[in-house]
Amino acid sequence: MDKDTFIQKIKEMIGYKDFETLVNSSIQNMIDNGSKITNFNIGGVTRDILEAANKGISDLHNLLLEVIPMGYAAYAEGEWLDAKCLDVKLFRNTASKTEGKVKFYRELPGETIVIKAGSILKSKPINGKEYNYLVKNDVTMNADATYVYADIIAESAGACYNIGPGLITVMVTYIDSYIEVTNEEGWITKEGTDTEDDESLRQRYFLKWSELAQGATDESYISWAKSVSGVQDVTVDSNFPRGQGTVDVIITGPTGAPSQELINEVQNVINKKKPNIANVLVKGPDMVSTEISVEAFIPSLYMNENEIKNEIKTRLNAIFGLATYNGVSKLGIGQSLYISALIATCMMVNGVYKVNVISPQTDIVISKNQIIVPSAINVLVMRI
Repeated sequence: MDKDTFIQKIKEMIGYKDFETLVNSSIQNMIDNGSKITNFNIGGVTRDILEAANKGISDLHNLLLEVIPMGYAAYAEGEWLDAKCLDVKLFRNTASKTEGKVKFYRELPGETIVIKAGSILKSKPINGKEYNYLVKNDVTMNADATYVYADIIAESAGACYNIGPGLITVMVTYIDSYIEVTNEEGWITKEGTDTEDDESLRQRYFLKWSELAQGATDESYISWAKSVSGVQDVTVDSNFPRGQGTVDVIITGPTGAPSQELINEVQNVINKKKPNIANVLVKGPDMVSTEISVEAFIPSLYMNENEIKNEIKTRLNAIFGLATYNGVSKLGIGQSLYISALIATCMMVNGVYKVNVISPQTDIVISKNQIIVPSAINVLVMRI
């Protein structure tokens, strides 16, 4: 039952009436009971008294429409959903900070350089925004060394700090004029995460009941995996993928491929809860890389070309979980990519009336332990 239908059911159960209906009912009751008062016009004394008396009843009816759905996990939101989840000892995953390693380097050996804890690094602008990171511990680059690695942590929590390689290049804190910095491929050691949204928490609430079953169901493994902050998508292969008694739990992280730290954390959680006879392996999905290239056509005198290009690119990024956009569904593990879906996503942009998909040239159909990742996303906007 959707929420609108549920609220309509509540209205029937409590005999809901809106404010105007309540006031009009009071007036009709007075008339039916032989009241000699005839002036019920707005602004009149009698009307004011009736409105004041019915205001509290109306507020109570509206409050019931707000509060009653909050007692059900299917409809509760925000702190109400948090409170409902306490029934099964379930808690919302909180936001966490990105952690990783950067490389400080120079062309030739020189003086011994100490990079102090708390030194601030900054990314290149990404969609107009820069991201700050802090060096976690003192690091020394010896006189005969040309590089050294340092552990860093994001200034604030959030998945937006899980940026790509080669983007952390600015030293806000002065270190040395001959020193440069960069983040290499695979620089993230712990993904940053956003605070868990209502739909994710709601799904975990319903999955929680599967844990009451004897042994472990696929839903149990999904519930256990998703209890770890940072896990975005989970699928389970319980058809003995590595022989009798084996189960593979395949997960993704905030940036797609999960870090080894995230895999280890999920493995530890599942090891504590799985049946003793089950051989469970937590791993990331097999990556299927593809280039995404599209041509979008707009009228010759219509709108700003760059704005349309940026919106199309954001929507395409959202398909792969690299951005968020209302109305665009993210591809999960085992979900294939269809040319028609790319065209439909681009056509949702106001002003676009034709789309050609250059790459991929055919639908990409994958198995349940694979996930599609873009090697590049290219958008060309042309006026006709």
